[in-house]
Amino acid sequence: MKTDGAGCTDARETVSSLTSEGWQVASPWTSHPDQHYPAHKHAYDKVVVCLEGSIVFTTEDALVPLSDGDRMDLEAGTVHEAVAGSDGAVCVEARGQHG
Repeated sequence: MKTDGAGCTDARETVSSLTSEGWQVASPWTSHPDQHYPAHKHAYDKVVVCLEGSIVFTTEDALVPLSDGDRMDLEAGTVHEAVAGSDGAVCVEARGQHG
């Protein structure tokens, strides 16, 4: 589910990398400090790469903390919620080919 922090932390490079992997609608977004995203799910596979700051995702099976360069892949239908860290987070998110 998570790849450790050896990834890219540049938004443009990350979008390009995800697109070359076949991901779609890759775009950056920003979370305010301590921002909460309530539990939800998507009908598509999803990948999130944290570029700056930190964010913790919660799934039924795990807590998934992300910080600079960390990546999380979620399968379609996975219920998840998230809370940004005290400094907020800048991430890139993309959808799988079915989204």
